[in-house]
Amino acid sequence: MKALDFMQKHHIWADSVTYAELIKCCIARGAIIQGKQVHQHVFSNGYEPKTFLINTLVNMYVKFNMLDEAQTLFDQMPERNVVSWTTMIAAYSNSEFSQKALEMLIQMLRDGVRPNMYTYSSVLRACKGLCNLAQVHCSIIKVGLESDVFVRSALIDIYSKWGELQAALCVFNEMVTGDLVVWNSIIGLDDVVMVAVCLKNILEIVAHSSHTQKCSKPLQLGAVKKLVLWGLFNHGRLS
Repeated sequence: MKALDFMQKHHIWADSVTYAELIKCCIARGAIIQGKQVHQHVFSNGYEPKTFLINTLVNMYVKFNMLDEAQTLFDQMPERNVVSWTTMIAAYSNSEFSQKALEMLIQMLRDGVRPNMYTYSSVLRACKGLCNLAQVHCSIIKVGLESDVFVRSALIDIYSKWGELQAALCVFNEMVTGDLVVWNSIIGLDDVVMVAVCLKNILEIVAHSSHTQKCSKPLQLGAVKKLVLWGLFNHGRLS
């Protein structure tokens, strides 16, 4: 932090990368006061920081759990990109301000910014009911991210959380290619019938040489272990 003191004393302004490194240092040390000093220095003397740097400052306040400060800075941004919106949505979702996270998604779409897989993964965690979940799922399809493996995994997790196991199975069965993330989400379900159907698909895929590289040993063992636990797997065959 001596660098910041030197810059302030001699009225020196740096580039975005240098400021970003200073901010990372503040986050690592939990240095809230110094972080605010960096913020003040960045905006002093008419300096106009780039969106990348403001995003870094917003993320700093989120890391410090200072959501009001993060929101204020976010609102003052002349331009907001997908990182800006996703940072705030994830912050509200992680802090269990679910409605605020959903409202931010709506505002994001109205501003013409296209959400990415990280945005929707955060939004899905904020869903507190099937109505919200259905709306978010429709938004995912409209944006064209329904095939993203991380979004699919998040959808399966949240559908199963709300007891919509048939919907979770439909998301799984719509996969074009097998993926470990989504398979692990299915194995994590507690419904015997649903998981048995999906695990049967997994074991069939493993049997084809073209897919063996995509299915790890832990996943295969996890699938077999769960079937054995439920008495559905005997002598190498699915009952």
